[in-house]
Amino acid sequence: MYTDEIVHLYHHPFYSEAVVEIPWSEGFAGITLILFKEYPTAIVKVDSFADDSRLYSVLAHELFHGLQYVKGESRFPDEVLGITYPNDAENIALHQQERLHLYKSVMATYIVERVNDLNQFISYRERRAEVIGQFMEYEQLIETVEDPAYYVELNAYVVRSGM
Repeated sequence: MYTDEIVHLYHHPFYSEAVVEIPWSEGFAGITLILFKEYPTAIVKVDSFADDSRLYSVLAHELFHGLQYVKGESRFPDEVLGITYPNDAENIALHQQERLHLYKSVMATYIVERVNDLNQFISYRERRAEVIGQFMEYEQLIETVEDPAYYVELNAYVVRSGM
């Protein structure tokens, strides 16, 4: 965790102490996972959050990315490609329908409804793949790596906030 002046490293394997304070440097910027001293290190700026529960949950999210990295996860998306992601009306409309049918399939009471909505989900996803091309792989990588981390974040927030 860092501020504009200092970085607090907790249980970093490069150091023998449980907590180490070092001066802030440009390598500690953002809310992300970095390689610090060749080891994946979750970083968060302390004053970026309204409360400790949110800070804790986002830190858990980034720590989970560290676990993914240590365990050999290699499907991290190309974040530069994400900058050029096509947010046009057709893609957004198709994506909305895709998500609606995925939600409906999960919530369906009867198997016939579930199968129908899953087929609709697949149809919309295939159509979007035609529309956005290479960006579909980018999206799938996001889903593979980020969705489990968001799940960890949500659960950490629930535990920490007492919800």
